[in-house]
Amino acid sequence: MAESWQHKELVRRIVSYIETMPDCWHEFIEADLFDYNTRTSRVVGGHFPDVFYKDDCKIIIGEAKTESDLHTPHTDKQIDSYISECKLFQGERHIILSVPFLASNSLFNYINHKIEEYESCNIVFHLINDSEFFDLICL
Repeated sequence: MAESWQHKELVRRIVSYIETMPDCWHEFIEADLFDYNTRTSRVVGGHFPDVFYKDDCKIIIGEAKTESDLHTPHTDKQIDSYISECKLFQGERHIILSVPFLASNSLFNYINHKIEEYESCNIVFHLINDSEFFDLICL
């Protein structure tokens, strides 16, 4: 389950964001929250993302990070595994990362560095924070 109150709120923000995306079915959303009665699906590398969505047309992997969690080796492995999982899917590919507002610039820089590590693989990164701001970056 999600750890802190802040982390849970960031996970809820991801779920709310997915619910606004066109052609997403609420019933397909898996989330690491008490409101959901199942654990999220395991992805490549053995990680369980905070939010997971997959239908015939799209895959969405969501991860919430507090400011202290953003720049750790564990986070780096998670993001790599989420990219690997998305690359296996033939439809739309999305990764949503949610952080506190004060970590937004740090997340933006982190994802830009991550993009430099990978060749183009048609993944859209959605960078959101707890103040309703979001950015889209394509990998």
